[in-house]
Amino acid sequence: MEFIGWIVLLVVLSGLYILGLIVYRLSQDAKKLLTEAAKLRELLATLQNAAEVEIAPATPSPRSSYVQLVTERAWLKRKRLLASRARERRLMQRIRSIDLDKRKK
Repeated sequence: MEFIGWIVLLVVLSGLYILGLIVYRLSQDAKKLLTEAAKLRELLATLQNAAEVEIAPATPSPRSSYVQLVTERAWLKRKRLLASRARERRLMQRIRSIDLDKRKK
């Protein structure tokens, strides 16, 4: 074979190799898609079963549990506020500790 023949053979074989890689990748993606579709079918079946359940009407709670509920909510709000302030404080501390002179070296 001539030199051109070897080049043509190389191009054809590399094209077949790349085509094989594309087909392999598509088959892997198809397998993932099928597993996700199966999960989706299960979730849809669960959702349809949940749609058939009757919802019980709400009943008022006694006054003693209401006071406890309000205090628990206030405590949770305070806890979240303190946590967000602590997060903000830590972030500000990290920003202050950044050494900008390192980039100039």
